[in-house]
Amino acid sequence: MKRTILASFFALMVFLTACDNSTSSQSVESAVPPKEIQNVSWLRNKLPAETFAYLRIPTIWQMFFEEKADVLYPVQSNQNHVQQIDSFKKGLLDSYLKLLPSDMRPLVETIIQNMVSPFEVAFVKSADGRPVPNTLIATTLRNTSLSQLDILLKLWKNKSGGQIQIIDNFDNEGFGKLAISMTPTYIYFNEKDGRLLLFAGLSSSKDELKSILSQQKYADDLKPILEFENSVDAAGKNLELWVNFKSLIHNNKNFIPPHVKPIVSKFALEQMEYLWVGTSAIGGKSRFIVRLQMPDEGFRQFLPRVDSELDIHTAGTPRSVWQIAVPNKEQLKQFYELILSMNDAESVEIRKVVDEKIQQVNEYLGVSLSEIMNTYGQKLLVITDESGTWFASKINDMNAHKLIVEKVSKAFKTESATKELAGVPINQTRFSIDKFINHIFPSEKEKSEIEKLLNVKQYGYYLIEGDYFIQAYNPQVLADRANYSNQLKLQDWLKNKQHTDFAHSIIAYTKEVRDAPRDIYYGYLNVLQYLASYSHTELDLFALPTAHQLNLPKSGRFGFALDSSKEALMFSLNYEYSPIEQLSSNGGMLMIAGVGILAAYAIPSYRDYTVRAKVTDKIYSVNEEKYLIEDNYIQNGTFPNTESISDRFDQSDELVYNPKNGEIIIYIGDDISALSGKYIKMTPHASDDGYIYWDCDGSTVDKKFYEYSCF
Repeated sequence: MKRTILASFFALMVFLTACDNSTSSQSVESAVPPKEIQNVSWLRNKLPAETFAYLRIPTIWQMFFEEKADVLYPVQSNQNHVQQIDSFKKGLLDSYLKLLPSDMRPLVETIIQNMVSPFEVAFVKSADGRPVPNTLIATTLRNTSLSQLDILLKLWKNKSGGQIQIIDNFDNEGFGKLAISMTPTYIYFNEKDGRLLLFAGLSSSKDELKSILSQQKYADDLKPILEFENSVDAAGKNLELWVNFKSLIHNNKNFIPPHVKPIVSKFALEQMEYLWVGTSAIGGKSRFIVRLQMPDEGFRQFLPRVDSELDIHTAGTPRSVWQIAVPNKEQLKQFYELILSMNDAESVEIRKVVDEKIQQVNEYLGVSLSEIMNTYGQKLLVITDESGTWFASKINDMNAHKLIVEKVSKAFKTESATKELAGVPINQTRFSIDKFINHIFPSEKEKSEIEKLLNVKQYGYYLIEGDYFIQAYNPQVLADRANYSNQLKLQDWLKNKQHTDFAHSIIAYTKEVRDAPRDIYYGYLNVLQYLASYSHTELDLFALPTAHQLNLPKSGRFGFALDSSKEALMFSLNYEYSPIEQLSSNGGMLMIAGVGILAAYAIPSYRDYTVRAKVTDKIYSVNEEKYLIEDNYIQNGTFPNTESISDRFDQSDELVYNPKNGEIIIYIGDDISALSGKYIKMTPHASDDGYIYWDCDGSTVDKKFYEYSCF
């Protein structure tokens, strides 16, 4: 007892001492990154006009642990954090570099410790007009001298198996020459700023390399591409690829086969300007983007073209918003004609059938489908907010809408009424589409009685708000929505809170993720702890600020959008930090778990999964026998004999049945070591309400592997 009291006293003293000596971290004023962030990717600023493609590959440190312009910018730009990451790098090198072959160590050490800008790769037009482009490869190496780089090149040469030859050593200006797979390659390294550039190609030359290095800004022809990059990526540390179709097609149009040219012309492929694919971070938000810059011509004419703001209000902050845009009448007609042109042999028959069905629909409704499409907007909204889930579509012509409602109601013999709920007048409709379906698609088959019973009338609830037709599955949602005091303009919420815009979206979705930035930050700190463990370095989490001190936003966003504007077709996946963050249980970051997480969690979890799957499969294999046992006991009050259940018990060494108590024993094979020699014993018990439940507690298998499958 005395020792317990003494230990408790010392523990209390240690705790109080730690509290007295603790220091609070410096608070960061804002979670929003500054507008001006240094772009560390430098080759992009020196690209010539006829650059066909560009690829940027950041290091793992730049991608996940260095400041960009995403939600973690405030902590990753924190000096304590920067020093901690440097200590991780050193710790990893000290701990694991010795495990590598000696001739590989300098190269690995340089990449981990000294490479401070991404790999940039560009393919540029050959100076002599050859069809094969030249290649530029660039990065930045800090704390590296020409002599150290020379050693690395020689190691690289020795490991290449004769594929690399050093033609000229570095001169006083930092220029050298290699031959890589017989291809001339000029190399430049600046000891002062650490910039390294390789220029490879059959027509490459030292003079051309010097000309590229002398450029202070990218060529004007590349302005649309790189201005878009600037608008979505501030730091130059994200993964990126772009292809300059305008230059590529112009320089290679003579190589397009004659039979392909009509297809290129029909779909306006020659008008494509560039394709941009990559991740981005700006203004505290992250995205994955695929953008095709080209006029609204060719194949793009068949896509919905929408350009309108959402002047509708929601009940409080939306939880999620869907937008789906349908093609207008002209676009459907264009697409229809294209389909027919691609099926010349059957086009006459297809046109006849389609025209006949459209005429039948128009006659039945008493109004044409064209009139209906012209009356309503192309956008359908599905919104979940504080009132529930509801649908909305724009009414372009209110008089036409009233006429359509009148005629369609008559066609479907709709029972309509307006009722009040919570002081809100709501329209109710009751209708059936069975006669409409039979009219358009008549069938000679007589309906069965069950089909007739299932043909019930449908209910609809709606109201008109301004120019919007608003529907819900039940009237309570519409009443709560109308009575909600804190109305919010949807367009403002999308732009200011979600940092997105649905004005040109064909299909789009966004949801608010509460506490996402905070959870991402704390998940990130967990990753840092694993890095500290496996780099054998100390991590002082008390030196890093809290989420409150960082002033992180209260909520984040996750969603996607496919936009079609006059200038471009673009898909974007919107997230806070990592595109897989929504797969985590608390909305936090699952960017990398590292070797430690894999070893500590993933592998054991997978082993548990395989064992659980095996056990579940065995239990489910006797479901038929279990049902027969239960039925016999409920009917007769006794358990059945072996013969009346299944001959499987006599023919299998894995199954044993005891007719005295209904017990089933399943022996498990030795194909999984964790289950070798073990069995599952399933014993039936009758409950007071006359049902049978199964108990597996007598099994030799760990309960965690069967607790959800034995019942």
